[in-house]
Amino acid sequence: MGERGTQHAGGRSGVTGIAAAAALYAALTLLVAYPLSLNPASSALPGDPDTDLFMWTLAWDTHAIVSRPLSMFEANIYYPQPDTLAYSENLLGSVPFAAPVLWLTGNPVLALNCVALLSVVLCGVGAYVLARRLGIGPAGALLCGLVFAFSPARFFRIGQLHLTTVQWVPFGLASLHAYLDGGRGRHLKLAAFFFTLQALTSGHGAVFLGIAASGLVLFRVATGEALYRRNLAAIRTRLLQTHAFPLSDEDWQQLESIYFAFFWNGPSLRYSSGPNGRSFPGLGLRLGGGGFGGGGFGGGRFPTYEELIVQTDWDSTPRSYLASEESFQFVKGLETRNLIVPVMGNFAGPKALRSIGRYARERLERVTAFYVSNVEQYLFQDGLFEAFAKNVSTLPVDDRITFIRSVSGRFGYSGSMTWSDGRATALYPIRQFVRDFELGLLQNYYDVNARSK
Repeated sequence: MGERGTQHAGGRSGVTGIAAAAALYAALTLLVAYPLSLNPASSALPGDPDTDLFMWTLAWDTHAIVSRPLSMFEANIYYPQPDTLAYSENLLGSVPFAAPVLWLTGNPVLALNCVALLSVVLCGVGAYVLARRLGIGPAGALLCGLVFAFSPARFFRIGQLHLTTVQWVPFGLASLHAYLDGGRGRHLKLAAFFFTLQALTSGHGAVFLGIAASGLVLFRVATGEALYRRNLAAIRTRLLQTHAFPLSDEDWQQLESIYFAFFWNGPSLRYSSGPNGRSFPGLGLRLGGGGFGGGGFGGGRFPTYEELIVQTDWDSTPRSYLASEESFQFVKGLETRNLIVPVMGNFAGPKALRSIGRYARERLERVTAFYVSNVEQYLFQDGLFEAFAKNVSTLPVDDRITFIRSVSGRFGYSGSMTWSDGRATALYPIRQFVRDFELGLLQNYYDVNARSK
C-alpha cells in the first residue's frame, strides 16, 4: 500500500501522468461511443424526450447567462409559472463546455454530445486523481479511472445528461482527502468548489458526493485518522529531515504499512494483522497480505497485542512495559537515548551474531537475553542450525542468560501452555544450550523444544 498524501498527482510528473491518462480516456471514449463519436453533430443517444429537454436546457442556459443572467430561471416554458428552469436539472455546470460549441456552431445536438462525451473523459481523470491522492500507483489509478468512466452502470447513461455528468464527484473527494490529510484551507475551498460545480451540473451527482463526503468525514472522526496522519507526517519529517535517512519510496510504504497496522488494529493487533494486509476488527474482514511473518499461516490463532500486554510472569506479576510507569519510562528512556538499535543479519552467517558478541566483550558486557521465537525450526529445515549454534557459543554469557522462545506441543514441548492455541513462551539457558549442542543432544527442532522449560 502506498502512503496517502505523498503519492498524489502533483508536480511535473503528476501532471504528465494526468495528461497521459486523459489522452487514453479520450481515445477510449471515441472508440466505445462509436458510431456516435463519428457523427456528434447529427445524432444523439437516446432519441427520447430527455434528449430534447437537455438540448433545450443547454441552449437556454447559454442564452440566458449572457442576455439575462439575473433572471435565468425565468425560462421560456410553462408560462405564466415562475422559475421554470428549476422544474428539472438546470445543467448550469455544463454551460462552460456547451456554450462555446453553441456560439460557434449554433448546433444543440453537437453541444449535447460534446458535454456527454467530455463527461466520460473527466470521470476517468477524476477517478485517476482520487486514486493517486489515496496513494495508489499510476497503473492502479489508471484502472480506477477506466472502471469509473466506462462501467456500464455509468457509461450506458451517456444519453441522460443529468446522470452521466458526475465527473466532479472524484475531484471533490480528492480535495477533501487532501484537506483531511494536510489541513490546508485551499484544499477545503477546492472541495467546496467541486461540490458546488457538481450541484450545478447534476443534482444526482451532488447527492452522491454529499453522502460520500459525509461518510469520509465521519470515518476520519470515528477512527482518529486525522491524528494518525499528523503522526505519520511527524515520523516522515523526523526520518527524512532530522536524521536524513535515505528512504526509498518502497521503504516508506513499508513503514507506513506497519504503522497503519498498529493504528487500525489497536490492541487487537496480532501476527496476521499486517503490514501486508489490513484487518477490520468486528467485521471479520481482512484485505490482502499474510501477516508480519509473510505467509501468515495460522496467524489468526496467535495472541493479540492486548493479550501479550496483560500477561504475567510465573508469580502472577505483570511484567510488560505498560505494567507500571517505571517500566514504561525505562523503555522510553532507552528509545530516547537511541539505545534500542535494530540489527539485520543472518543468525547462521559469519557476521551478525559474532559481531554483536565481539562488541559486547570489548565493553565488558554480557548478552542478557536472546529472543529467538521459533527461528530454529527454519534453521533446522534449511540445514543451518549447526552454524547458528556455533555462533551462539561465541556470545559473552553467564549461567543466568537465557533464550526466550515460542514453543508448541506439536514440536515436542511438554511444559504448561501459556496460550489457549497450544503455544507457550519457554526459556532455555544459553550455556546449557551450548553444552547440549556440543554433546550432540540437539539433533532436531523437537529436541530444542523438549529441553525448553
